[in-house]
Amino acid sequence: MTFEILDPSSKQAAESTAAPRVRSALDNGRIGVLWNGRPNGDFVLRHILDDLTTRYDMDVAVFEKKPLIGNMAPEEMYRTLENTPIDFLLAGVGD
Repeated sequence: MTFEILDPSSKQAAESTAAPRVRSALDNGRIGVLWNGRPNGDFVLRHILDDLTTRYDMDVAVFEKKPLIGNMAPEEMYRTLENTPIDFLLAGVGD
């Protein structure tokens, strides 16, 4: 699975790729999480995940925490997410 990574900074992204498929429902999906490391973000994300996994019978395939709050995630994190079989990616903040 590939991801389109959007960079909100002023520089132009090197390239963009589109996801090869689109799911029409959350049921039985696999979800990946990218938490930016802000305080309480893991608490909020875990509650969201509890709801999603219960309501839609989803599985959490990967939960990644960025090493530094203010920076983009390292390239290897994106590779981990790209190489993990997930249907949805939840990226979150805290505070």
